[in-house]
Amino acid sequence: ELLQLRLARGAALDDDARVLLADVHYERLVWLLPHVARKQPALRGAVLAYVGVITAMVALAFGTTLSSSPADPRWAGAAAAFFISDLAVAHERFVSDTWTSRVWGLPLYFGSTLAFAAFSGPP
Repeated sequence: ELLQLRLARGAALDDDARVLLADVHYERLVWLLPHVARKQPALRGAVLAYVGVITAMVALAFGTTLSSSPADPRWAGAAAAFFISDLAVAHERFVSDTWTSRVWGLPLYFGSTLAFAAFSGPP
């Protein structure tokens, strides 16, 4: 329902932004999939689907930001922080289980989810 609302409002990315997002999506998969295949190959399909969903979330957030007048970067910032926090989860889960991923990943995760909640209310 929210996706339809955003698309109905004309959320759109220009060509440069689409290319950048596709490149980030591709690079993330190239980095992550060999680790998934080594550690938990049964999750490959789920990881592919999840990365696609999160990439779509970022695209819609940036499209919403770029199509609002005046531009409101809060949604794009929260989506980018959430995307980056997912890199920490992926690193911890599939690459190396270290505390350093939690040090930067958890604040980004909780901060971004709180930001989404705060921005979802009335203006």
